[in-house]
Amino acid sequence: MPYPGPMIVDQDGDFADRVTPGATRSGTHIGETEDPVSKSQFPAHATRFAGLSLRLGRPSAWRRFLASSFQFQMHRLAVVVLLIASLVPLTAALRMDPRFPSDDALISLTYAKNLARGDGFVFNHPPPVLATTTPAFTLGVAGLTAVTGFEPTEVALWASALCWLALIWSFFVFREAFGLDPGQGGAVGCMVAAQGWVAHLSMEAYPFALILVLAAAMIGSKRWFLGGLAVGALFLTRGEGVLFGAILGLVVVAGEIRRRSEERSPTLMYVLGAALPVLAWSAYALPTFGSILPATLAAKMAQVESGLWAPFPVRLFGEWLPGWGVGPWGVISTVLGYVLVAGGLVVMGTQRRRMLVFPAWGVAFAVGYSLLGVPGYTWYRLPVVFVLCVTAGLGLHAFIRLALGAGGVGGIRAGLVWALASGLIISAGWQTAGAIKKPPEDRRGPAYLTVARWLNENAGPEQSVAFFEVGALGYYTDLAVVDLVGLVTPSMIPHVLNRDFATGFWEVRPDYLIGLEGSEFIRPIVENPHFHGSYSEAVVFEGPEDRSLTIYHLRYRYQE
Repeated sequence: MPYPGPMIVDQDGDFADRVTPGATRSGTHIGETEDPVSKSQFPAHATRFAGLSLRLGRPSAWRRFLASSFQFQMHRLAVVVLLIASLVPLTAALRMDPRFPSDDALISLTYAKNLARGDGFVFNHPPPVLATTTPAFTLGVAGLTAVTGFEPTEVALWASALCWLALIWSFFVFREAFGLDPGQGGAVGCMVAAQGWVAHLSMEAYPFALILVLAAAMIGSKRWFLGGLAVGALFLTRGEGVLFGAILGLVVVAGEIRRRSEERSPTLMYVLGAALPVLAWSAYALPTFGSILPATLAAKMAQVESGLWAPFPVRLFGEWLPGWGVGPWGVISTVLGYVLVAGGLVVMGTQRRRMLVFPAWGVAFAVGYSLLGVPGYTWYRLPVVFVLCVTAGLGLHAFIRLALGAGGVGGIRAGLVWALASGLIISAGWQTAGAIKKPPEDRRGPAYLTVARWLNENAGPEQSVAFFEVGALGYYTDLAVVDLVGLVTPSMIPHVLNRDFATGFWEVRPDYLIGLEGSEFIRPIVENPHFHGSYSEAVVFEGPEDRSLTIYHLRYRYQE
């Protein structure tokens, strides 16, 4: 059989088809001017095949064999490691109490509850207000709730955990789309597993991250329509998905200009894919809410302008970035984490340029949220943490390869390297392990559930209740809920801006008020001279942080 010619590597670092000797194509012959695989990267015992290859007149064949040998070993190792890492999200979900997600998550799940039972996209009572920032996740949870019969809180918890599990595997499964080798996909997956967001399960954070990776993978695989479809779903999962969509759009346009393809326009297919879910949502949202965007942005901007909430950039640069790291050793862990990130950025910039969309997305997200002037809610750090994890994973793999040298994946030296790498990953997951061992306890959840149960027993179905944290009240009761900080009740936004919570309260005059001892939102209301003439104290419960929760009832309805 005639020798078919050497393999070539294209400009993206991918193996292309064989060509006949002397043929020209945009690429470099392995073993010639740009050899991406050096002999020192592979186990020494495998070099026994080099002499045979040379005698056969194929000077590059031994490198291809060594590459396949090493990558096969790394593939098996990555699969084993990722199987172990898959236990992390499953264990976390089993340990969590689905009844008590964050109060913000319960806002979305209140909509899911009402959708699942056929009451529409309302927060218990009309008129419909789009107060969830994640309509796609809400609709998904509602659909699964209706089909399975489980509670929305249970569905949300397990949906989030399974998305976390899929995210762990995503870079390995789609490694060809990102130009990664098996070891790199495994290293990134390990970091994603180690630095989990246990306290934020039941939210849309993991579904959003998974769809984001899938969108990039589809574009990397040149599946333009599917990539656009994923971007449209990403936007409906959280509005900031539009920023990642713009980044991928630039990649698609630049690629089309460079290739000058005569086939169907990649840009057109990408735009059509993205438009499909957005147009479908618009057809429902515009007549229902008057907008396709959540009504919460104005409330969040007012919260920052009131001075009662710390702005996003203050927490990002003053708390989250300096506090991130890969261990429990304070500054040492932070420095070590950013050394890995720096290594990962070098790898992306020199070898894996398709991965650059992720740090670009992290920067775009940070800049966008800073310019919007929104509060620094704790879960707003998660997209930045995700980018740091992905980049640090690539950096970890680079240092492992550097330390292994010519020793391959076996031997004493390799054993020490793997031990250090394993210790680093375990160290990076110390907070995740602690959260799984002792799930985060938020005393607000049980206390608010107690209040909701009392209201279910004593309040009428058409009555209303006011508070500044409304997720639990919305989910665990069917009352009309007045949100004193404006997320669910847009009429409160001007008063939030002026830090005048009392005026908004008196305009509505709800049937019940929940008073939390020491709250700056409640104090101006109950200290009003007219309050105790209009409202009476109905019951007092023990609240979070040893502060009492008092339920006040409007007197004239109480007397009826």
